[in-house]
Amino acid sequence: MRQFPSTLAVYVSTQCDSRCGYCYVAVRQSPSASLSFPRLRAGLDYFLAHAPRPPRIFFLGGEPLLHYTLLRKAIEHIRRTVGRNAALSLFTNGTHLDRARDLFFKSHDVDIVFHLRAPAGTIAPGQAHVRAGAAANLVFSPRTLATLLSRIDHTYKAGFKKITIVPDTTALWAKQDITDLSSVLNDFQAYYRGLLQAGAGFEIGNIYQALKPPSPSASRCYLLVLAPDGRFYPCDKLLGLPLSRLRRQSIGSPSKGLDLGARDHYLAAAASAINAAIGPRADTPYCLIGAYTRWQYGLAKRPPIKDMKVWLSGFADISTCLWHFWRNLTGECARHPTFKKLHHFS
Repeated sequence: MRQFPSTLAVYVSTQCDSRCGYCYVAVRQSPSASLSFPRLRAGLDYFLAHAPRPPRIFFLGGEPLLHYTLLRKAIEHIRRTVGRNAALSLFTNGTHLDRARDLFFKSHDVDIVFHLRAPAGTIAPGQAHVRAGAAANLVFSPRTLATLLSRIDHTYKAGFKKITIVPDTTALWAKQDITDLSSVLNDFQAYYRGLLQAGAGFEIGNIYQALKPPSPSASRCYLLVLAPDGRFYPCDKLLGLPLSRLRRQSIGSPSKGLDLGARDHYLAAAASAINAAIGPRADTPYCLIGAYTRWQYGLAKRPPIKDMKVWLSGFADISTCLWHFWRNLTGECARHPTFKKLHHFS
């Protein structure tokens, strides 16, 4: 029996006021597209009626806070429909977050995850309103590896209590990049060990990826995408396509229903192509199907890549390097009382 996805990624709009080089969404396309509230509500209702419990919903963009009124209505609708029995997260650059908006999200149990641009070393004005326990995602690429540790330290000192580092899914990762990353991670290990010894530190979001049993199986993808055109899609990396091309990959809509068979076929075909190119990879916490999608639809353009194996193996290798590091760090620190408290270990 096919399993309905447990997580809905709502891409509110293609509009954004940032120019992040690592963004995989075709933002600032003309004409732009944004969800209307009727379409968003229909997508939320369909998902909540079918998803296993507890459901998770992510709001992303573009920049979702450019549509604060829409977000507010959607969040209020979710809470009226399922109460607090849905985990909600907002991913934002923070530049449109003020204290009043932050209080609304806090009162409705919405986790805020800040995307902090590289290589900028400052916190944007809206990001100054960092609530206790706020989370930050730091995307790094081969070009920004040298500054990764200083960015982590700056983010921690700015008041963020949870930090996750994420490799750039739009970049080509070479063997030398893996070596350079390993060196940076060794420095991070010493840095973080020093924080723990001082009774300080922050929650590392990557730790939870390392604790999950990895699997190359497409059936382990729990994500469903609701795009700005109001349709469902099987992979968020498809959003690098302009809307005129994106629609051809739709697997349903709230009015017509979700074609789970089409979703499973897409994921299984991608997994098969990946296995044929680089073999099964069971120790990659980041989705190779997303990397394959970018190559398949001509979105691997930095630089243009003609060899799928080169593209996929680079991302798989960087992902594997990270997975083993986080597992080893967890094994080393798991018994430290500060580490246990930060990561909610019993």
